[in-house]
Amino acid sequence: MVEASWFFLKLDLHFSIKFVDSVDRKVFETINPSTGKVITSVAEASDKDVDLAVEAAENAFNDVWCHVDGKERGKLLNKLANLMERDLEELAALETLDNGKPFHSAKSSDLPGAISCYRYFAGWCDKIHGKVIETQHDKFCYTRREPFGVCGAIIPWNYPLEMQAWKMAPALACGNTIVFKSSELTPLTALKVASLCKEAGFPMGVVNVLSGFGPIAGSTTVGKSILKASADSNLKKVSLELGGKSPSIIFADSDLDQVVKWTLMGIFDNSGQCCCAGSRVYVEDSIYDKFIDKFKEYVLNIKIGDPFHHDTYQGPQISLQQFNKIMSYIEIGKKEGATLLMGGERHGDQGYFIKPTIFTNVNEEMKIMQEEIFGPVVSVSKFKTIEEVIEKAHLTKYGLAAAVFTNDLTRAIKISNELKAGTVWDAFDIQLVVQKLMHTESFTINSDLQFNIIGRSNIMRHREKLQADDSADDSVVQEIKKNGSQTNILEIVDNYSTILVTRLNVGVTIHSIEIVAKTQYDSGGKIIYTITWNGQHDFKLISN
Repeated sequence: MVEASWFFLKLDLHFSIKFVDSVDRKVFETINPSTGKVITSVAEASDKDVDLAVEAAENAFNDVWCHVDGKERGKLLNKLANLMERDLEELAALETLDNGKPFHSAKSSDLPGAISCYRYFAGWCDKIHGKVIETQHDKFCYTRREPFGVCGAIIPWNYPLEMQAWKMAPALACGNTIVFKSSELTPLTALKVASLCKEAGFPMGVVNVLSGFGPIAGSTTVGKSILKASADSNLKKVSLELGGKSPSIIFADSDLDQVVKWTLMGIFDNSGQCCCAGSRVYVEDSIYDKFIDKFKEYVLNIKIGDPFHHDTYQGPQISLQQFNKIMSYIEIGKKEGATLLMGGERHGDQGYFIKPTIFTNVNEEMKIMQEEIFGPVVSVSKFKTIEEVIEKAHLTKYGLAAAVFTNDLTRAIKISNELKAGTVWDAFDIQLVVQKLMHTESFTINSDLQFNIIGRSNIMRHREKLQADDSADDSVVQEIKKNGSQTNILEIVDNYSTILVTRLNVGVTIHSIEIVAKTQYDSGGKIIYTITWNGQHDFKLISN
């Protein structure tokens, strides 16, 4: 275990390019979930601190940042990425200490993902282009991509470094300043990144990081409250990524060993604390018993414990509150008649560890099949027909993600098209990610792919090429020549959407009120598809 003695005893808020005490000089303790013991104390922000941070961000935007061109913004983001790479071991250790995820995972996955995100958007800083629009011969009309100004960002605790990158990188790339709030459960890496922003040379007030308490980000309830607050104030644009209850569908023709490995990772990675975790598993009845035996065998070999040990796969849950919530769901599952196949109890005598838990003999009315548990708990059911499993997959309020395991490519694509999930992972000899364009906002899991979400899992778009729709406004500027003089008219085109697809779904209806019309061209100028509006807010992809 890495000792915490090398950390500051008290970590302050970061804004205006310096670390400061909170106005009320209050602090709170951050806990190591592996031991339940205090790591250190962190300055606790209040409403007064938020106001000061917003004021600093507004001043920075108006006085300095709006005059920094894209090329220079890109240099700063690249320098931040380089500094994070330099301090990769320290950042990974902080993430493990504060969050409880395995050190090797933080070092080999979370940190590279965050660094890649900053570099990806660094490359976009000088490529945020408007368009010239042909109107009439005596008019000149063009669009500009303009930053909003100050962006506020609130993240949960399950992937602190990556989510900080997903929020900060696109906002800064598009020329915004940012007020960023980390989770009170995992404040340390956000403050470390803030210090690296200072070292990288970001101007005063551009990056502002606050630590403090508030509703748990990521839940549908909190998302509703944020949307309501936006409506009650100034109708600010809001982007949300909420919960999920994702199904994994396994067919008899799958490679069982590979299926078991991917299913295990899909639910038990990051201790089950993942929005798109495959917490509902549906197995074709002819291989159900074989799957259960092999799945149980693999799960029994999961190493639980000290996240700094090299062979640990599953660390602790984030907090005592989350630990108790998960255990209460396990009790509910047993009371509702589900069979507890394995797990369902504490691991060890300190920290917040829960043994990987498998339920069988479940039905769709049970709470453990309907509600997001956000822990190492999976429910396994069987099915006979495609129609049956698709119907069952849709019996939740969420639509974040899904997985399909089959070696039949035609079947994989057919089911992916029918599933009401924003992203579907199809696993066969050729890995395919199907991403649907529906009434959804989207983001990318890596620099190349977006991640779409629907139902009560949305609304969000980040890490998209280019997340400018969430970080910049589209303005249409018409320069009208009249009687020898020029008049500039500025018109805001609201909610313009740039569309990217990794695979074309011909004839799939897209329910949206955001897109009026769109034609997509390939690099040679050939039309790939056109989206048309029928006047009822229903859209179709039409192959050309």
